[in-house]
Amino acid sequence: MLVLREILDKSVRTAADLEQRLQLRAISIVPYLTTAAERRRKRWRLLVIALLALAVLGGLLAFVDWYYLPLDIAGAEAVEQAWTVRCEIGHDSA
Repeated sequence: MLVLREILDKSVRTAADLEQRLQLRAISIVPYLTTAAERRRKRWRLLVIALLALAVLGGLLAFVDWYYLPLDIAGAEAVEQAWTVRCEIGHDSA
């Protein structure tokens, strides 16, 4: 859907687009300036995306905790594994 929309979009975005359409060379180009409202909207969008990502991560952790392996046990096993590896490395160098 988005690809089709982009293909059918006939707006001029660059100097090359202008030259191609009108067969004339552009004398100058006015740069696009973002407004405060656009910057605010972009910040809100990023905030919403970050919050959604955190919610999904929290939901995933809750799912793992409830249905697969409680996280306190998984954390204890990870610490024990790391401690074992550290002790083995310390023994090899002595």
